[in-house]
Amino acid sequence: MAFFALFLLTCLAVDVTYAARAKPSNDIASPQVTNWGTWSTPSFCPSKEFVVGMQLRTEPDQGSGDDSALNAIRFLCARVPYNGGPETSTATPHDGFWGTWGKKFYCKNDEYAVGFQLRSEKDQGKGDDSAANNLRLLCGNIKNPKNIYTMLDQVEGDGMQWGDWTAVQTCPEMHVMCGLKVQVEEQQGSGDDSALNNLVASCCSLL
Repeated sequence: MAFFALFLLTCLAVDVTYAARAKPSNDIASPQVTNWGTWSTPSFCPSKEFVVGMQLRTEPDQGSGDDSALNAIRFLCARVPYNGGPETSTATPHDGFWGTWGKKFYCKNDEYAVGFQLRSEKDQGKGDDSAANNLRLLCGNIKNPKNIYTMLDQVEGDGMQWGDWTAVQTCPEMHVMCGLKVQVEEQQGSGDDSALNNLVASCCSLL
């Protein structure tokens, strides 16, 4: 009986550890340079984990073909304190359609993602639209929370370079990124594909 009780408590502890995260208190959104497609269901890091890196799925330059550039974003998550190295979980709201997953990019030790910049190409009219192209994470050191936003490290992904960087978006004080949802245009068949258009990142309290 004692063994069974211990086993039950252990299972309950695991359930609590990996329970679904409570609704985040704030969202930060990329400025809408283009606005094609529908929004995915949000995907979050597990409870007590936060974003420490990213991985991008990108279609390379298609020459005279149809470019879709950035197709998907995967956030890499870890617990506090983060000591570098591999993530413990991921958040991927949409897998995209074209291209391959690139390199994993991480914040430094003791840093978590507190903001981002999305690189986007404006509507090309009768030309080839690629919409979102690349992503930067802005990482802050949580060991000094009062100054977490004064000296941010930029971690830039390996997406494409068309378009321009949009304005920096940052979480409120004492919040870090913990999830995301994306706006993705469905496959257009013989039409012009743009794939990923916009990003909304969720911010969760460190407290």
